[in-house]
Amino acid sequence: MEDEGAFDGIEPGGVTPTEAFSLLGNETRISILQTLWEDEESMSFSDLQCAVGVDKGNFNYHLNELSHFVRRGEEGYELRETGKQVIRAVLAGVITDVPELDPVPIGRPCPFCGSGISLRYEDETMMASCESCAGTSGGDLPRGVFMSIDGFPPAGLAGRSLPEVLEVAHLLFEASAATMAQGVCPECSARAETELLVCEEHEIVSDGLCEACGRVPEILVEFTCRNCGTASRPVLWMPAIYHPAAVALFYERWGFDTFRELQRLFFTNPGYVEGISEEVVSTDPLRVRVEFPAETGRLGLTFDEAFDVVEIERPG
Repeated sequence: MEDEGAFDGIEPGGVTPTEAFSLLGNETRISILQTLWEDEESMSFSDLQCAVGVDKGNFNYHLNELSHFVRRGEEGYELRETGKQVIRAVLAGVITDVPELDPVPIGRPCPFCGSGISLRYEDETMMASCESCAGTSGGDLPRGVFMSIDGFPPAGLAGRSLPEVLEVAHLLFEASAATMAQGVCPECSARAETELLVCEEHEIVSDGLCEACGRVPEILVEFTCRNCGTASRPVLWMPAIYHPAAVALFYERWGFDTFRELQRLFFTNPGYVEGISEEVVSTDPLRVRVEFPAETGRLGLTFDEAFDVVEIERPG
């Protein structure tokens, strides 16, 4: 193995976001990362230079600039995890592709009213909307939206039918909410904060939305990462379905082998979703309650302002 251009195993310090973008703003550097990704094994300096196809002096400079993304190991040069993440973003189409999908019906029922669902994709945001009811989101989103996912990679559209895309979007949405409910950002692993959003003057008017808050549900759960800005605002019952008492109820009623099957239940059974109720139990301290229909009675889960369960009322 050759020694030219080595940064001698020196562990790089952190870089600012501005520095990171600057370091990657060069075709030769991206080519180095892609070559190491495609080779899958460590490469010597000369082999890597030959594969990238630039002169030694120019190559040596750019390779050393990539010390935050590339390391020199015992067998040669290889990608650090940060370098792998850059290439994964390229492969996911986040950096290179800008597809759009106009609202199009997909032949699946709305989980809230049973009417048809349309999908829309624009600016890496996937939105599922009901063609009839007001949905749940409200606010700045179009009427009818009940699921909106920012940062949905273009690769998620490739080779899938529209119903399959909906299922992928649904899985990602719920996985993100479930992870953030545990206090972890699914994008950067920083701490995620939880806040219950309660409309104090909630009243649904003729268009199906509340005039005061602009949405359908009186209660939303807002998960936010202060580090990278990732956010999710599901209806109260959606993250609540993963409480052990709720999982046990659903398993006894329907039976399922995976959590994916549990998630499908709520897209295939809008009548059951309609029977789920939510209410504000008290405002000081804040307590909210969600109830799931059971064969005999209802399962009630009461949450505090931190979205911790403080009371369980079992059916039967």
